[in-house]
Amino acid sequence: MGVLIADFDPALMLGLFTVFGVPLFLVVFLLILRRIGTLPMHYGLSQCEKCGYDLRGNTMGRCPECGEVISENQRLLLASLPKLAEQAKRESSVGDP
Repeated sequence: MGVLIADFDPALMLGLFTVFGVPLFLVVFLLILRRIGTLPMHYGLSQCEKCGYDLRGNTMGRCPECGEVISENQRLLLASLPKLAEQAKRESSVGDP
């Protein structure tokens, strides 16, 4: 016995398309926009602004992944990260018995 095409309900098909097709279309559309660069990507402060590569420990002044020049502000931030981490560790251990 099998399922015949005549057994399909158009309302069911529309419902399935709405539930699965529309969200899938939106995800693909947003990924395409991001890929072509019209949708900005937001990376963390320690990551390259162009490609998202983790720049912690970088002393070259350029991203090793894409070659983007690291801004002076970001270089200062990257240099201060180890100090901030040490300070946070000291502050969290002050209250420990």
